[in-house]
Amino acid sequence: MTSSEPMLHVDDPATDDAGDSAAANDDVVACGQAPESPEQVARMLSRMPGERIVAERLLASLPDPFTLEQADERAAELLACDAWIGGPQEFVDVMMAHGLVQPDGDERWRVCDAAREYLRSKFDGSELEARLEADKAYLPGYRAIVKHLDNGPAYLPELDRVLAQTDGFAHDRSANYFLDVLEREGVVEWSDGWRLRDNGAELAKRLR
Repeated sequence: MTSSEPMLHVDDPATDDAGDSAAANDDVVACGQAPESPEQVARMLSRMPGERIVAERLLASLPDPFTLEQADERAAELLACDAWIGGPQEFVDVMMAHGLVQPDGDERWRVCDAAREYLRSKFDGSELEARLEADKAYLPGYRAIVKHLDNGPAYLPELDRVLAQTDGFAHDRSANYFLDVLEREGVVEWSDGWRLRDNGAELAKRLR
């Protein structure tokens, strides 16, 4: 995966405006030092306005420990594009600079504990019902994705084909859109393909 553009643009706390310095003092850490709390992780990621969702999704999908090859594979499958990323090494370098990723042996890295805790809270399913209600025009798409995954894991192109064969909603959303919502709510996860988590099986029963 290649690109001439940098993958992530993260503001440096040291260059914050004076008016923001007091609020930033409690989450400024030394370069490479792991953040100590999920709240600190959230503030760090908030400095990635255009790429926060990308970073969250990729970090949440990585095993511990992970390799550059695994990071590259996850990015290719999760995002279905390569325009945003300079490569897995750049991703690791940026995440290490902010302490979100730490070395773990030879050519391996691990997402720090505070980041893992933050990511678990982001993908806990607490807002699923409200999101499905707000997105009810696309409920047939959610139903098709979840029903298909109830039969076993699948990759993105396969899920796009499932949606193309599903009636009852405007076909202006790719499978990536539905997976993003379902992943954030803890319904699906990436593990050698997209698959349902435990609460995803319950949702599949309700959506049938």
